[in-house]
Amino acid sequence: MELSNMKFSLQFVLIMGLACILSSCVPEIKREITSIDLDTNTPLFREVTDYIVDEKIDSLSYLFNDRNANRRYLTARAFSSLETGLLTDSLVALLDDKVIAVRVEAAKSLGQLGANKGLSPLVSSFKTQDTTDVNNDFNRAILESVGKLGDEQYLELISSTKTYRKSDNLLLLGQARSIYQFMLRGITNEKATALMINNLTDNEISDDIRLVAAHYLSRAKDISLEDYKFRLAEIFTREENVLIRMELASILGKINDLQILSYLKNQFAIEKDYRVKLNIIKAYGNYPYIEVIDDIFELLKNRDTRIASAAADYMYTYGQPADALIYKTSLKDSLPPLVESKVYRAILNQLPHYYTNSRNQLRSDILERISMNDDTYIKAAYIESLGYDPMSYKVLEEMYEDENSSIVKTSITQALAAILKDQKTVYTYKAGIRGVRRNILTIYKNLLAQNDTGIAAVIGTSIADEKSGLKPLIDSTEFISKAISRLQIPRQIEAHQQLTKALSYVTEQDQNSNLQIKVKKVNWAALEAVSDSTVVVIKTNKGNISVELYPARAPESVANFINLINDNFYDEKIFHRVVPNFVIQTGCPRGDGYGGLDYVIHSELADAIYDDEGYLGMASAGRHTEGTQWFITHRPTPHLDMRYTIFGKVIKGMDVVHDIVQGDKIVDVIITK
Repeated sequence: MELSNMKFSLQFVLIMGLACILSSCVPEIKREITSIDLDTNTPLFREVTDYIVDEKIDSLSYLFNDRNANRRYLTARAFSSLETGLLTDSLVALLDDKVIAVRVEAAKSLGQLGANKGLSPLVSSFKTQDTTDVNNDFNRAILESVGKLGDEQYLELISSTKTYRKSDNLLLLGQARSIYQFMLRGITNEKATALMINNLTDNEISDDIRLVAAHYLSRAKDISLEDYKFRLAEIFTREENVLIRMELASILGKINDLQILSYLKNQFAIEKDYRVKLNIIKAYGNYPYIEVIDDIFELLKNRDTRIASAAADYMYTYGQPADALIYKTSLKDSLPPLVESKVYRAILNQLPHYYTNSRNQLRSDILERISMNDDTYIKAAYIESLGYDPMSYKVLEEMYEDENSSIVKTSITQALAAILKDQKTVYTYKAGIRGVRRNILTIYKNLLAQNDTGIAAVIGTSIADEKSGLKPLIDSTEFISKAISRLQIPRQIEAHQQLTKALSYVTEQDQNSNLQIKVKKVNWAALEAVSDSTVVVIKTNKGNISVELYPARAPESVANFINLINDNFYDEKIFHRVVPNFVIQTGCPRGDGYGGLDYVIHSELADAIYDDEGYLGMASAGRHTEGTQWFITHRPTPHLDMRYTIFGKVIKGMDVVHDIVQGDKIVDVIITK
């Protein structure tokens, strides 16, 4: 009985041991994780993000071979924001990753880095076996990156490909975005232009592809559209998508044909969207002045100040000296100050320098309006117009001494810089021009001693401008070096950049100091309050703007935004920069665009694609210099793609965004769930 029991026990142990081996009683082999989870609250996401913010390249390098696809994905994506080619080979290796999302991010980053040695591997990784293959998202990313890296031969290859079906949206989008990227680098050909024409004018092609084609055609230089002009004009009159229609207006502006001009004028008369109208007014600049000036003159009285301002901008850029005094008659109408100031600018810009009496009267009128206005932005707008009157530089100097507003002080300095580079200044002072330049240089030296960041940035830009004529007059650069040494970094980083450029220009030696600025760490506690249902309401004096945030795309930017909201930083901040049909911008503590706090945050450029209106982007003075200022786009702006962080999008209140003008302000910002 005991022996039998022993045999049974031994058999039981052997069976259970085998089961143990086949199951989990041996040390577990680590299972590979292939799913992608972008949860900002996980330790994994935070670990990789912290490495990126601290630019711990060595730590990131170990993650390329991590068994967790999340780490490989986040690491590949990180290099869209990092300025280093040290790990290009590791990125290339990820083009063969088992997880397609990782391959896609590796392809994007190789293009973003501009790593030429990544070009051949990208092309080799392109899957051509079938256009319905699951790798088409990968193929799309490859095509766009080739557009950032390739030469004319690659453009020829990509623009000659005609095998994609109309239903192959990802491939067609990749092809279009590739051609667009080539164009941004000045590389175009007739086949590429013809392909984009076909994409734009084929309504069976999806609108996202047509929009890329429209932006290519509106932005590309030195392309011929003559053979397509009536085809484009007809599609313009039928186009329902306003985002495409506004680009069509710009495209038709490149065709100097009076028949096409009639299409533009007819559309202007019936157009409802101000953005299309603005592009039509800009398009008028490429047509004979005599054919459009009556329309422009009438538009100065338009109730929409954006339209009236665009008309004044036309007169400034395309007006004729012989008509300058005729423009003056428009001042008899009750124009809004921001429009009237632009009319003054246009008149002074076009008026011949020898019309001394007229210039004296205009200057007197402008000074009267400046004295009558308490609004700093209106004062600044009138001061800008004085920058086109060479005789105003002494007046501007005197004005500065009595001014306290940084906004106005910056505008005075900008006006002085405009006078310096205006050719009319040379004509006005003739043999005395050298003395005038010396006087303004002395003013600059005195202003730099005040260590004002906006003024320093403007002066640096002015000195580095060949048209200013200051370089031959500077016998010692000590005043520039001292000004640089007084700057507080990173708060005054933009002034540092411009003064350093000035020093390099004058000394003819590269003075780049390669500043190593430590970026602010991510406040993860702030992100814990952000969920998919979080909505930020920006209350302005014009109404409310509701936005959703993108913490997975831009965790540092979102955390920074939340921190500043919680500190009530944005309350009473002004929209200091408004460019109709482009952006509204705010968040500057000075109100002139040159302000910030004593830190910067990291650029987060992965997936920063501006393919719609209403994106929230971080303003910057270069890579990793973002801080408190941000903007909202009026329209798609693909030339900003992968250059400016996107951290959110407007979901309600775009009408308010379009209604904001310079000087409007934020009343409050609240976070809702």
